[in-house]
Amino acid sequence: MNRPYIFVLALISAVLFSAVKAQADWDESDARPGLLRPGGIVIFMNSRAPLSLETLSPSQIPADAVDAGRIFCQSCQHGLSLPVTAPTGTSRGTNISGAGGNGGFDKALMNLKKERPELRGIYDVKIDYHRISILGLYRRQCLEITARAFK
Repeated sequence: MNRPYIFVLALISAVLFSAVKAQADWDESDARPGLLRPGGIVIFMNSRAPLSLETLSPSQIPADAVDAGRIFCQSCQHGLSLPVTAPTGTSRGTNISGAGGNGGFDKALMNLKKERPELRGIYDVKIDYHRISILGLYRRQCLEITARAFK
């Protein structure tokens, strides 16, 4: 066998092995953050998602705080999945996928601070996820924060 072919086969094997290992690690994890979960053979993954956020209750607001009304902010992750093999009667087929983006609390609150730099803090926080999928090929998952703010 020619040397370039051996190199290509070794490279493909390494990619497939690392993708299978990454999938196994994901399934064994106790933490369930809101990561956009790619499927099939994962080629690229660079996502961040929330695990927890500690916020103020209305009774913890500073005495000199001025109510700034309701706020909304979000941060998103994006994913792409391309079919490699077609599904058959016994299997779902194989996809090559990737995901990226910062869908965490830190990014959402940083976006809020850019939009409303005068705010001192937030309280009465409500968290939600908004997911969009287009034919299973493109997916977007956004963390949405709705809260009351104070100056």
